Amino acid sequence: MELLNESINLVNLPYTFLVVICLFYWLNVMVGVLSPDTLDLELDSTVDLDADIDHDIDDVAVGHGVFATTAEFLFVGKVPLMIIITVLSTLMWVFSVFGNHYFGNTSGVYALMAFLPILIVSVFLSRFFVYPFALVFRKLNHEVDREIVGKVSKVVLPASNVKKGQATVLIGNAEQKIYIKTSENSSLFKGDEAMVIEYDSTQKCYLVEPI
Repeated sequence: MELLNESINLVNLPYTFLVVICLFYWLNVMVGVLSPDTLDLELDSTVDLDADIDHDIDDVAVGHGVFATTAEFLFVGKVPLMIIITVLSTLMWVFSVFGNHYFGNTSGVYALMAFLPILIVSVFLSRFFVYPFALVFRKLNHEVDREIVGKVSKVVLPASNVKKGQATVLIGNAEQKIYIKTSENSSLFKGDEAMVIEYDSTQKCYLVEPI
């Protein structure tokens, strides 16, 4: 009960809000795995947003400066963005809740001043928590990339040569979701079938051609 009270304390509330958003996201993912048909629309919009975020982060990562360095430091582009955000948000929440509790702080001014130190420390610690995921996804991506090319995919989210979409590919007995873009000036819609031509490491997606 004391932890709950500290979590909803005004000085900790922003961090609690971020953690709750992450929890709802992962709950949505878990329920979607169990019942994909009933949450089709919700999952489509969630994945579409995630694809746009990944694409924006990739654009930042090729630039220079603090954001690009931080993105590379946290394995952005190698690990799903929501895993990184969840780890970072959780660490910031822990530092805020326990720090404000043990120092007896209830001042919003001091909490605001502590934001940057909390962020910096959390970023550094996040790298160590995210690193195992980076190893796993690097191995999975290496194996999946070799198997997916040349297969027929079924479009889940609309795609074109300028906008990423999503499709499923049958790998063994399981369906693998992948980000896609068309390799020519054409568009694909939900339910269409397309041949996977190659993997574009620059845009972090597969190029496909309509069948």
